Amino acid sequence: MAQVSCRTTSISNVSHVHTRRPAQMRSIARAPAHAVSRSCQRLSGHNRGLHASLRKSSQTQRQVAGPLKVFSQQQTPVVDQLQQVGLEVNELLNGSSIFMVGMMGSGKSSVSKVLSSSLQYMLFDSDQVIEQVTQKTVPQLFEEEGEESFREIESQVMQELSSYKKVIVSTGGGVVARRSNWMYMQQGLVVYLDFPIGVLAERLLADKKALDNRPKLAAAAQDQASMEECLQGIMDERAEFYKQADISVNFHGDDEPVELERAALRVLLKLKQRLEADNQQAKLHNAPEPGDVKIEGAGPDGRIH
Repeated sequence: MAQVSCRTTSISNVSHVHTRRPAQMRSIARAPAHAVSRSCQRLSGHNRGLHASLRKSSQTQRQVAGPLKVFSQQQTPVVDQLQQVGLEVNELLNGSSIFMVGMMGSGKSSVSKVLSSSLQYMLFDSDQVIEQVTQKTVPQLFEEEGEESFREIESQVMQELSSYKKVIVSTGGGVVARRSNWMYMQQGLVVYLDFPIGVLAERLLADKKALDNRPKLAAAAQDQASMEECLQGIMDERAEFYKQADISVNFHGDDEPVELERAALRVLLKLKQRLEADNQQAKLHNAPEPGDVKIEGAGPDGRIH
């Protein structure tokens, strides 16, 4: 079998990043100065379009936000549970946004739609926002301007989205490989959808539109083995980044394909578990130590005489 090359941009030496998790992250190697300069010029021109696109998307989300029956033909126990757990998680989140990360084909966009409905959060797809702002498709941007230029625009979009409350952002697969994006995403909660490489390959090979929109995978669309080899190479480069997520939702032990709503419910339950644990830790941290509370009129022994 011919070797398939679908490597992502090379990654430079490990550098320390101050995050909420004590871990090391690697950053993308710097682009040539002239490339960054061109990107910055384009970004300054896109700013007005970016704000307009986000406002338009926000208005649309408010209009279409509705019950989960949008995604299900009937009210099932899973849908009922999604609605109930969604209300609980919404309260626990207290307005914090959610950023979905994961490999290509992990279902970030589809799961995010269900989560958006369940939580009554606005939904943004970072790739779609980029296409609206630039008036170009992602493949066109890769071909005409190069990956580094695309990543600059992507970071600008992530910076803007990080200032929003009560939103779910479905991110592009490579967003995790840029250090600045983590600073933006950690304004909320980062959720990683972790699927086996074989499942991702099957999904992508069955979805011609998905392949057309992912330039890195074009050379690997020959067969399952080529696709798995390509995806494994990308995964090897990004695995350390995915470990930085606040919540990792594992789908490796499933014998059968997981239905969309069950996948979303699994995410919600993990979110609920994490948020409740964080709240409990906060209560314990803020609890007074013996002797911290002084009672007026009490003697040296602490009793009121």
